Amino acid sequence: MTTMVNIGCGARWHRAWSNFDLVPLDPSVRKFDLRQGLPFGAGEVDAVYHSHVLEHLSRGDAATLIRECARVLAPGGVLRVGVPDLEQLARQYLLALDAARRGEPGGEGWQEWAVAEMIDQLARQHPGGRCGELIASDDEAVVQHARERWGSEAEELRASTLARRRVAASPPSFTRRVRSFTRARLSKFGQPARVGRYRLGGEPHLWMYDEVSLTKLLGDAGFTAIETVQWDQSRIPAWSTFDLEGSGGEPYKFDTLTMEAVR
Repeated sequence: MTTMVNIGCGARWHRAWSNFDLVPLDPSVRKFDLRQGLPFGAGEVDAVYHSHVLEHLSRGDAATLIRECARVLAPGGVLRVGVPDLEQLARQYLLALDAARRGEPGGEGWQEWAVAEMIDQLARQHPGGRCGELIASDDEAVVQHARERWGSEAEELRASTLARRRVAASPPSFTRRVRSFTRARLSKFGQPARVGRYRLGGEPHLWMYDEVSLTKLLGDAGFTAIETVQWDQSRIPAWSTFDLEGSGGEPYKFDTLTMEAVR
């Protein structure tokens, strides 16, 4: 029987896989903190997959996770890793910067979005961050750039940001007024703790990767046959039937660098 493991799966899971996440969204997903190691013996797994997980870990924890993947994979097993592509983000930024300098229509909005897309999740201190603010703005040029870069994910972030704004703008209940008053009185002392909890809560990025650095990370853990692949290509049997990275002919996340390696 083939054992395939999908870690940090979020909303992208499949019943043919063993699915793990720190905050499960479905009973089919097992709650697990990946920093504790993978709950499998050496060589028990045929394939390991994680996408947009590695960047949420410190460099040390990321290296530990990749070594754990190597430990649990059987010889010849496949590791598939997806991360935001730092190179692609940097190239997009330079194109946007040039467009803004030339005074092209929408160039300034594109440049602002490109900066936020590259560094916001490394720096943000509250859910949604600057990307959420931009994508929920009335600047149609910025919103269009976000849609072109993120697809359906852009619409999801826009909807969640607007929903938070509606809640914040609604008449406060007595309980909310008390909490608001308390937060205001304690903000001088509580803000560092609040920001610290958020920064370590899983949403922000703690590091970024390009093809060179991710290749080195995989090679240092003993993986071979390391290569960059497209979202719909894989050495994992029947990969296209799982719809973990896309469906209908296009990926869920357009900014992803995906690499595979063999144990």
